[in-house]
Amino acid sequence: MGVAKRLARLIRATTNHLLDRAEHPERLLEQVIRDMEAELATARLQTRNMIAQEKELEAELAAAESATKTWAGKAETAVTAGRDDLARLALRRKRDSAEISRVYQEQLDAQRAAVTRLKDQLRQIESQYQSARSRKDVMVARHRRARATESVFQHQSMDTAAQELDRAGRKIRAAEARAAATEEIAAGSLDAQFLALEDPELERELRDIKARLAGSDATLDDSPALSDQDDELDVLPDRPSRHALPSGN
Repeated sequence: MGVAKRLARLIRATTNHLLDRAEHPERLLEQVIRDMEAELATARLQTRNMIAQEKELEAELAAAESATKTWAGKAETAVTAGRDDLARLALRRKRDSAEISRVYQEQLDAQRAAVTRLKDQLRQIESQYQSARSRKDVMVARHRRARATESVFQHQSMDTAAQELDRAGRKIRAAEARAAATEEIAAGSLDAQFLALEDPELERELRDIKARLAGSDATLDDSPALSDQDDELDVLPDRPSRHALPSGN
C-alpha cells in the first residue's frame, strides 16, 4: 500500500475516532434525517425531469405520425390528378415520416420504462424516509429515558463497576441500532436494483417492438421500388420536413 493511501487511512481513522467521542445521538439522528430528505428531493427532481422528457417524446411522436398521414393523403391526391411523379415524391416523404415515428416510438418506450423504474425507486425512498423518521422519534425517546435513568443513578451511591457496565451496554445497543439502520437502508437499495433488473413488462414490450419491426421490414422488402422522377413539384411543393431524426441521446 502506498504512503499516501496509508496516510489517508490514518487520517480517516483519527477523524472517526474523534467523531465517535464527540457525536451526540440526537444530533446524529437529525443529520441522518436531513441527509435522507436531501436524497428524497434529488430523487423527486430526477423523476420529474424524466416524466417531462417522456411528454416531449409523446408530442414529437404525435407530430411525426400526423406528417405520415398528411403525406399519404397527398400521394392519393397526386394519383387522382394523374401526377405519378408527385405521388412518388409524397410516398417518399411518407416513408421518411414513418421512419421518424418508429424511432420516436422506440425512444418513448424506453423512456416510459425508465420513468416506471424511477417511480418505483422514489416510492421506496419515501417509504424508507417515513420509516426512518418514526424510528428516529422512538430512538430519541429511548435516549432521553436512558439519560434520565443514568442521571438518577448517578446521584445514588451506585457501584462504579455497575455504572461502567451500564454505560458500555448503552453504547453497544446504540451501535447495534445504527448497524441495523444501515443494513436496512442498504437492503432496500439492493432490492431496488434487483427490481430494476427484473422487469417482465419491459421484456414483453421489447419483444413486441422487435416483432413489429420484423413485420415492417418484410413488408418493405416485398413492395415495388419507386422511381426517382421528381422534377415537377407544382402541385405539391417540396418542403423540408420539420422533423429531424433525434441525435440518439
